Amino acid sequence: MEDIQHKSERHMMDYTLRRAVTEGNVQRFNELLQDENQPPPRTSRLLQGVTSDWDGVLHIAARLEHVELVRAISDGWAMLVDVAAKNRRGETPLHCAAATEEPEMINLLILMSGSHEKQMELVSERKCNGETCLHDAVRRGNRQVASRLIAADVSVQYIRDRHRCRALVQIEDNEGVSPLYLATTLGNLEMVQLLTERPQDHRYAASCAGPEKKTALHAAVLLRYRSTELSQHLVVWNPNLIKKTDLYGNTPLHLLASSWTTRQPATAKLLLDRDASAGYLWDAEGALPIHVAAANGCLDMIKLLLEHCPDCYWPCSNFGQTILHIAVQQKNYNVVRYVCSGQRFLGILNTRDADGNTALHLAVLKGNVSIFRVLLGMRQIFLSPRNKEERTPLDLASLGIPPGVSFTQPRQWIANDLVLAKAEYGTGRWDHFSTNFTTADKEKNSEAISKSAGLMAVCAVLIVNVAFAAPFNVSKFYIDSSNASSTLGRAKMHVYKAFMVSDALAFVFSAAATSCCTLAGISVADRNTRFTHLAVGWLLLELAALCMLAVFMSGVYVVASPVGFRPRENRSHFLLCGGLKRHL
Repeated sequence: MEDIQHKSERHMMDYTLRRAVTEGNVQRFNELLQDENQPPPRTSRLLQGVTSDWDGVLHIAARLEHVELVRAISDGWAMLVDVAAKNRRGETPLHCAAATEEPEMINLLILMSGSHEKQMELVSERKCNGETCLHDAVRRGNRQVASRLIAADVSVQYIRDRHRCRALVQIEDNEGVSPLYLATTLGNLEMVQLLTERPQDHRYAASCAGPEKKTALHAAVLLRYRSTELSQHLVVWNPNLIKKTDLYGNTPLHLLASSWTTRQPATAKLLLDRDASAGYLWDAEGALPIHVAAANGCLDMIKLLLEHCPDCYWPCSNFGQTILHIAVQQKNYNVVRYVCSGQRFLGILNTRDADGNTALHLAVLKGNVSIFRVLLGMRQIFLSPRNKEERTPLDLASLGIPPGVSFTQPRQWIANDLVLAKAEYGTGRWDHFSTNFTTADKEKNSEAISKSAGLMAVCAVLIVNVAFAAPFNVSKFYIDSSNASSTLGRAKMHVYKAFMVSDALAFVFSAAATSCCTLAGISVADRNTRFTHLAVGWLLLELAALCMLAVFMSGVYVVASPVGFRPRENRSHFLLCGGLKRHL
């Protein structure tokens, strides 16, 4: 209450004095104070003035690095100013000086405070956000200023011990950030070395705490630059940091596994070489670092962890999931491929999680065809395991097929692959099982068929037109340049035959596709009939497009004869044409 009343009594700083302080004009400053006539006990209304931010003359002089002006105040007016006065942000002049490049300013302000106890209080003052002057010095990155502050705090350590106060390097701000953690996040190795000069078991050892119970090592491992150097120094200073966990149970290795970059393998190897047992620590969800690496697709991290912790792939998370479950769930193809290619992982291929799902169940649920086929290609994979709901992967694939028009859906392909692989359905009743299917909207399906049929018909008609005109345009070039006796002539003859066959097939397929799409577009027809025509039209359109590709390649070869023709260099053309003729 007294502090609030004191602040309310402050008045606006005189403009002339403020200008003299801002310019660092010592002579003008002394003249203004000497002209002020104050009765005893001697006070100074000028020196009590503040700015709109409640900055006093010392705040301004310290922030602008006017050392000579502060020295003049210390020599002649020290009794008339409050060196511990705070502005709106809770900053003292020492906070302002700590954010500068003037170590001498630190000494002057500390000496102005008076006794050792006053010096201790000044050095330990905290801003509104809980930061000390050391936080400001660390943020500015001035090693000399930080060293002066630490030395001043050490000199009054006996008073701290008497009052049971924490040392300056141990004070954290309101968010739990210590000066050491702040220096680490800034990547300032020199400042980190200064703060960790005293061993961890020393009573003046620095705090390494950060927000959410993180440590400085948590911050160091995630840096893009100087990560290894900072981590090496912190681990040597305090080896226990490797196993320290944050609020969510994450160790530095967990964070490394979640944010892998090209610069961090050396950091991960450093931690594992120092203490490989950290690879077996789990977080709040029961996940080991290898689980986190699998979730983020960090294959190099997985390999590194397996080198130091060969059996760390066996444990499951709190959800009963192995690294294979997690990789499948997060659709990390490279990790799934690696696990399925190693003999050591055969024991976890069919592991069931807390819901009874195997990795194959999850692959079906995610609808990732590439991952599903990698798992399906493993002979050791069980094709029809039941989960806790008595559903097999084939059940889930059938349930996952969206209702309505669908013949290119990934889950449809997955279901077809499972049927061909002789997978089984679950043991549940089909009338209960079918209630999980969503009923298709007939009107929306009819509209979708009509739109699809119209678009496909347009594409088919375009191919018909091109296929009809192509022979007339290409044949004249072939007739004009035909010479069956030459090597080039014989080559062009084979290519021309492939061209004609491809063009004829493209015309037939596209014409048939046009007819099918026309029938599919008739809205009064039966839905199943329309869908059948649409599916056949789609297949024919694909075949027509492939044939048109062959028409284009062979037609270009016939029209534009190669310059400097050499059979060995044009072998690919003959192979393409010969293979196309045999295929068609």
